Order: sequence, then C-alpha cells, then structure tokens
Amino acid sequence: MSALLKSPYLQAALAGSVMPLAFAPFEYWWLLPLSLAGLMWLQFGRSPQQAFLLGVAYGTAGFIGGLHWIYISTHVYSGAPALLSVFLVLLLAAYVSLYGAAVAGIAAWLGRDRFLPWLLCYLSAWPLLEWLRGQVFDGFLWLSLGYSQTDTWLSGWAPYTGVFAMAIPVLLMAALPLAIKQGRGLLVGGLLALCFVGGYWGQTVSWTEASGEPLRVAIVQGNIEQGDKWRPEFREPTAQTYYQLTEQVLSEADLIVWPEVAVPGAFRSFYPTLFELLQARLAAEQTDLLAGVMRWNDATEQYANSVVQLNGSEPVFYDKQHLVPFAEFFPVPDFVRGWLASLELPYSDLYTGKDNFRVFDVDGQKVAASICFEDVFGDEIAELAGQAGLLVSVSNDAWFGRSIAAPQHEQIARMRALEMQRWVVRSTPTGYSAFISPQGELVQRIARFQKATAVAELQPRLGITPYMKLRNSYLWLFILPLLWLLLERLRRAGRQALD
Repeated sequence: MSALLKSPYLQAALAGSVMPLAFAPFEYWWLLPLSLAGLMWLQFGRSPQQAFLLGVAYGTAGFIGGLHWIYISTHVYSGAPALLSVFLVLLLAAYVSLYGAAVAGIAAWLGRDRFLPWLLCYLSAWPLLEWLRGQVFDGFLWLSLGYSQTDTWLSGWAPYTGVFAMAIPVLLMAALPLAIKQGRGLLVGGLLALCFVGGYWGQTVSWTEASGEPLRVAIVQGNIEQGDKWRPEFREPTAQTYYQLTEQVLSEADLIVWPEVAVPGAFRSFYPTLFELLQARLAAEQTDLLAGVMRWNDATEQYANSVVQLNGSEPVFYDKQHLVPFAEFFPVPDFVRGWLASLELPYSDLYTGKDNFRVFDVDGQKVAASICFEDVFGDEIAELAGQAGLLVSVSNDAWFGRSIAAPQHEQIARMRALEMQRWVVRSTPTGYSAFISPQGELVQRIARFQKATAVAELQPRLGITPYMKLRNSYLWLFILPLLWLLLERLRRAGRQALD
C-alpha cells in the first residue's frame, strides 16, 4: 500500500481530483494553482514521456470529476446504457487531459531540467493548447484555467486577452513553490505581482459606454424537466406554462427571453396555438419576445436550432452556428453514416448557415443572441457582439439534471460578459437564468428548478474591447518562444554531435 501511495502517477491523479473544486459551483479558485503546483513538482526534471503520462493522470482524474455530468445527459436523458455512458465520461476526460499533458511533454523536451526554459514552455504552450482544444472536433473548452478567476483581480485581464491567456498567472502561482526551490522565487513572484496589479487596473478601465435608453428585460424560466419535456402529455402544458409566465411580465418588459427550444416541437407546429396568439399580445403591448425554437428549413429539409423574434411583425430568426458534435451534427464520413443507418441507429444533422446570422433590433437597440454551446467560444461571440449593446444567451442545462454543469455554464457566460463588457441575459428551462453585469457579476438570478420570471432594467453598451478586436489571433505570438527554444535545442544537439 505504501508503495502504491508513493507512485507519482497516483499522486498526480490525487492532485488532479482537487481541480474541479476551483470552478463553479465551489469556486475555491486558490485550489487550482495549489493542485497544479503538485503536478509541476512531480513533472519537473522528468523525461518527456514521464511528464506526459503524469499530465494524463492529473487531467483524467480532474476531468472525470469536472465532467461527470456527461453521464446524466447520455444515460438518464438520452437512454444510453450505463456502462457506455461511464465509458464516454472516461474517454472524454482522458481525451481532454491530452492537451495539458502535451504541454508537460513539450516543456520536458525543450526545457529539460533548466527551470526558466521549462517554465517558459509552460506559459507559452498552455494558452496555445487550450485554444487548440477549442478547434479539434469542433472544440470542447469546459474548465479552461481562466474560468476559475472570474471573481479575482485577474478577471480584469478578460477584456484584453480573453480566457486563454488568463492561464498564465494561474501557472505562475502554481510554479512559485518550485521557483523558490530553484532560486527563482523573486522573479516568478514579481511576474505574478504584475499580473495581479495589471488585473486590478484592468477592472477599473471601461472600453464600452452607455448607448441609448435602458431596456426592461424579462427572463422566463418554465422549470420543465428534460425527462418530461418531450412526453406527448406534456406538450400543451409546457406551451401553456410559457404563455402564462409571459403574460405575467408582458406589460413590464420591452424584451422577454425564453430558453433554448422552450416548447417541445417545431416552431411551425406551435405557431397556430401559441406563437400566433402571442404575436397579437406582443403587438398590443409593444414588446418583443426572443424565444428558442426548432425551425424547419424547407430548402435543406433540416431542423435548425434557432432564436425567433416576435413582436407583431413577421418572425425573424437567428440560427445556431456552432453545433454540438455527436449531438447536433455527426462529423463522420458517409460510409459511417451508412453503417449507422443500416443498424437503425438514430442520427441527424441540424442546419446551420449564415443566412440567419444576425443581430435583432429591439426598440431601437441591437441585441445579439447565442444558443447553448456557442457561448463557450468567446471569439465567435465577439463577431456579433461588436454590433450589439446587449447579449442574450439561451440554453438548456436541464440535460444535466442537478449536477454541477449548470453553474459551470453560468461561469462561462460570466466570462463572456467580462470579455465584451456588456450585459448578458441568460434564460434556461431549469436554471440558472440570470442577469450578468458587464463586470461579470450576477446581479439577479432565478433559483434552479423554480418556475419563475425576473425583470431588470439594463443599460445597453457599445464599444469594442481589445479582446473583441484581436480575438484569439494574438495567441500565435506564443509560438515564438517555443520556436526559439526549439532552435536552441537543435543548436545544442548539433554542437554535441560535432563534439
């Protein structure tokens, strides 16, 4: 037993198991650098292969804890066998761990046992590899390091760098114990102090300004459980729930927001019995509704995950652009599709296209919408946010039951508010529905699993933050230190060969 406890791989896994506690809903942010400090201590001075495997052990253990809610969505609500759902959680955790493990392998290969080059590799490669995690297989960016810092001074970096480079001060904190051991504590401590001072200063600077009159915005949370939503007997009661809740706030709001696919069925099938009636009421009250719906596209014979704007005029749609792989589309070749069809396994691709990629006009103000998975990608949100004074995010976190996924997703939305310095309005079926300030603060929130509405007066803001202008393009600069270290290694290898 004692020999097992001495295994560096078990120690790395134990350190990784603490990692999810740094994020919502726990938000013990200081545990993340402490956890990473243990990993760095174990990795430094080891071979690239050992460092990589230690990173896999750390990341797999951490992401199992942080992403266990995948089991709920696949088994409880999608009907996959329990063993298959467990396997999918393990597979996803192991896959996501590869990016941090690759950072460790690169650092061990280029830096070896020289602390400063090793640390420079970590600081350069980690933001790049997290960005890459958002590109491969259409991206999965849950639990990026920067999200742990939404409530610290470091959040002041968000409108400048976005979430990825916010990993740097987290890594500096983690490296500090090792830096002290290596006689570099003053240097690393000084850099860390600059990061905190810069973050504090960043919180005091506003890149946006008030634009036009405030909007009275209402959010509607119907509290329809995912397991009940698509049962035939819940179809009309669900529609009536949203109609009645909307009536409660109709005279109070300029804009009302419903969650993603609020009612269980196509927009056109609900139009005569629900949306047409709402059209008349909205027109009478001069109020707009933004509602998540499934829109049928006659041209492609596909459904689109959409947000519809209703206000008495013709309905206007925004279609979801960034679909969820293996849920809303299947990134597989045609022969695999044929195999799925032959086995009678259900699969389909939702429609996505730029024909309904737009901002909405609400009482003279521009409003940009995003749907569920889209708000994970800050650079994509920035594309429309620059034209809009208010951001609306509709989602369906009911897929994850009472797990930690909903607060994690809310924390992601808070980061988008910080990056764009705009109000974010979130509406979900079972929570959390909330108003998030341009400073990333939760100003008002409807409790989870509660049927309720909330109304707030929000001030639209216009302006472009540095991150909105650069987005993630600046990350390419992080390749330069890695290239320099690679050339240095090749030169040293060449000299050794000549000797």
